[in-house]
This record gives sequence, C-alpha cells and structure tokens, in this order.
Amino acid sequence: MRPEDVMTRLVLAALADDAEACAELLSSGEPAEMPAVALSRAIAAGSSRAALALAGWGVTLAPYPEAVIVPGDTLARREGRVRGYLRDLLALGSGRLEFCGRHRPRRPAPGHEFSGCLYLHAISRASGPVLSALLDANLLSARDRAGLMLVAANYWVSWRDEGLLETAVLLARSLGERPPYPTIDFKSCGLGNYIASDLFDLAACRPATWLGSYLLRAARVAREGGVLLSYAHLASRLTGTTRRPRYEAELRRVVGEVGLDLFGTTGPLPRRPRL
Repeated sequence: MRPEDVMTRLVLAALADDAEACAELLSSGEPAEMPAVALSRAIAAGSSRAALALAGWGVTLAPYPEAVIVPGDTLARREGRVRGYLRDLLALGSGRLEFCGRHRPRRPAPGHEFSGCLYLHAISRASGPVLSALLDANLLSARDRAGLMLVAANYWVSWRDEGLLETAVLLARSLGERPPYPTIDFKSCGLGNYIASDLFDLAACRPATWLGSYLLRAARVAREGGVLLSYAHLASRLTGTTRRPRYEAELRRVVGEVGLDLFGTTGPLPRRPRL
C-alpha cells in the first residue's frame, strides 16, 4: 500500500477504537509513516482500546515521521506526505468531537505543523478516560504528558472549562514538580495568540487586566497537580528590558497573592536593574 493509504486506514481505525486493526497495520510491515497522528486522534475520540494498542506498540506523540522505506521516494515527496498527514488526517473526526465550547483546534497553519499540533488536537471532552488508561498502563512519555497537560490547562485558564481542569490536574499529578514541557504554539491551530513552554506562560502572556484571574487559574492547576510554575519565566518577565509599569505592578501583586512557594522559592521577587 501507499504510505498515504496506510496512514488513512490507521487513523480511521483509531477513531473507530479498532485496536485489532491498529495492531495489524503496525505489524504488517507497511509504511506507517506518522502513527503519532493516529494516537492523537484516538485520545481525542475517547478510543481507549486503540490508544492502548498504539502506545503499547511504542507510538508516542513525537511530531516526527518514522524511518520507513518507500521505493523511489524523494525528500520532497516525503515532506509533502507528512504535511498532508498533519493537515488532513489530524482533522479527521473532529466534526463529531466536543472540545471546549466553540474553541475547536484548526488545521495547523502552513509552516507550523511541528509546533504542538498533535497535542492541540488530542485534548477533547472525551480524552479523560483514555488518558487515565494510558497513565495506568504507564504508556505515555513524560514529555507527552506535559504537552497534553499544557493544552488541557489552557482550556481551563483561558475559558474556565472545569472538565478539562480535571484532565489537566490528572496529568500534572503524574509529572513531578518540573515537567519536561514541549513548546506549543497555540496560534498555529487558532487556540490563542501566544506560545507556551510552561504552565506560567498561559497566564503571563496575557494583558495586565487579565493577569489576576488567569494566573490564579494556572496556580490552581499547579497546586492541585503538584507542579511548579516557572521561576525563571517569572524573573524574565520582571527583569526584561521592556518596561511596562502597569503589567509589572499587576504581576507582582498577583504573584504575592498566589505565593512564591508555587515557583519553588520563598525569597524576594527579582528587581528590574536600573538602566
């Protein structure tokens, strides 16, 4: 079969929760070039059996193609296929899934296919039981858990989705204090206008008038999930060269309310150096 046909069948099997079909395709020797797309679809669709089969085969959400052999292949053809998987197959089944109200991830923007879109498309209201099963089986890498947690937390921080707060806390509890976050460009799929590589970023990237409510929500995930907000990211916001007095004053106020213990320190907040 052509790689495109193998991948289409694999994604359709993931959406249908057909674990046997997933295992058969992965063991067939046919070129399954980006099975990570199928795992992302299985998690979003609530397909626990298919997700367990894929992850049990060693599939992760790493956004890179597998090393497969396709006779007569070229780099240009391979790049075109991979873009197609992330543009078209990643969106299969989304029309029948519920995410967070009207906030549905779009196909990744051209040139941004490797900016966290597999995580952005995996978290829906059906994801919780699948993630619980994967966590119980110890089949999700720490990086994947951190990326999925960041997306679930974004739905809570941005739009106060209580159900996805539970998913974020579930994932956070599996990570320890300092998760190995990937960098996720929420702009790439239309879920925000910011890039995040830490839970703190989900609040700190907002205007000063929003900091109070948004940072308190991020802090709730940190406190209930046992992870830390990033002190390094906080310090960079407070000591950067661009002076924004209102933003800095509001950030200091809210951090005082949250408590520095969630940043892993009890010392004083950093001061901007005099220029």
